[in-house]
Amino acid sequence: MKNIQILGLFVIMTAAIFACSKKDSDGTTNFDKSKKRALFADLETEPQKIIIQAGRDTVVFGSNNTILHFYANSFKDAGGNAISSGLVLIEL
Repeated sequence: MKNIQILGLFVIMTAAIFACSKKDSDGTTNFDKSKKRALFADLETEPQKIIIQAGRDTVVFGSNNTILHFYANSFKDAGGNAISSGLVLIEL
C-alpha cells in the first residue's frame, strides 16, 4: 500500500512540474508578458527626472515617499573611476 502511495505522489509531482511551463514550437519557454503588464498597469507612473551634482553627498526625495541617498563616490565611469564633477541625470 505504501508503494502505491509513493508512486501516486511521484506521478502527481511529475505532472505538476511539466504543467508549470509552456514551450513554444522552437523549444523556448513562453511567458505572456502582456498579461503581467496589464496586471501591474495601475502601478506604473511617469518617471521623475532629477539632476544632481556628482562628487557630493546628495539626498533625493521622490514621489510616494521615496528617498535615495547618493554618496560622493556613488557614480563611476566605464573605467571604474569615480566621477567627481558634472551633472548626473537620475530617472526615478
